[in-house]
Amino acid sequence: DELNMRKGPQHIAAPKLPPPGHAESYIPPDEYLPTEEDLKKWEEMDPKDRPHGLLVPKKFPNLRSVGAYEHSVRETFERCLDLYLCPRVMKRRLNIDP
Repeated sequence: DELNMRKGPQHIAAPKLPPPGHAESYIPPDEYLPTEEDLKKWEEMDPKDRPHGLLVPKKFPNLRSVGAYEHSVRETFERCLDLYLCPRVMKRRLNIDP
């Protein structure tokens, strides 16, 4: 017990990001590409209520044509802030056999 107190709290890994979906592809399927009506509705919505966040699915001919994602710094900062402010505590569970 004394040894554990000297080592400090046990490291708990941060949760991993989910893998990107079809809408984040550089060649998304046609059902993920928005129409002009969808784009107008998308602009009127609150950013937190949008289906794919700040990302608007677009189709590119090849991977070299894809530009830099303009909101990457903001999203990375928000994730770091969430991880910093979120307490990660190891829960001790008792296994009691009746």
